[in-house]
Amino acid sequence: MREQRLIDARDQLLAIARQEFESNVDVVGLFVAGSLAAGSHDAYSDIDLRVVVKPEKQQWFIEHRREIPRAWPGFLFNEWRPGTRHCVSHFRSFVKIDIFYFGENDLQPSPWHALPITILLDCHGAIQRMVRASEHLEFDVTDEDLDFSISKALAATHAAENWCSRKHCWMSSDSTSFRRTIGCLVELRELSCSRSSTIAAARK
Repeated sequence: MREQRLIDARDQLLAIARQEFESNVDVVGLFVAGSLAAGSHDAYSDIDLRVVVKPEKQQWFIEHRREIPRAWPGFLFNEWRPGTRHCVSHFRSFVKIDIFYFGENDLQPSPWHALPITILLDCHGAIQRMVRASEHLEFDVTDEDLDFSISKALAATHAAENWCSRKHCWMSSDSTSFRRTIGCLVELRELSCSRSSTIAAARK
């Protein structure tokens, strides 16, 4: 029952967001990315919404990215960082929506745009053109990228293990699984560092 309530709340939130942006003449595109578009979502998945606006209006939307969701029913708080063009808004239903604001001129081919998306609005066909131009692009992941991502995962997993060890975790989860995860991540990180050293030595 709880999972169905989460799904219903998420559908309602997406409908509210669509109405908000589709009725705005400065919005020329709208698409959903992430697990919802890929079909890999579950009841706890959030909404990854991308809003494409007229180039001259992008700064306004970025400056108001925290205010826009405040008017939506059930708003709780925003999760945001200065200097970015997105905002994650949390709601009482425990659903959250992550909104990025693009100027129409920002839609450039990228491996990220070759991943599944669901187009909700595309006034000038710019999103479709971007998707077609991105179809054959592949990710170029460097050792530094890999090390950064693994380090972030290690930090999050280590923090979770600490919480469980201190009995702050309300989930019925055995902290052994966290330790096992940390061990795997550490091993992967060491392999990555070893690979980097080998490549650097070979280039000398």
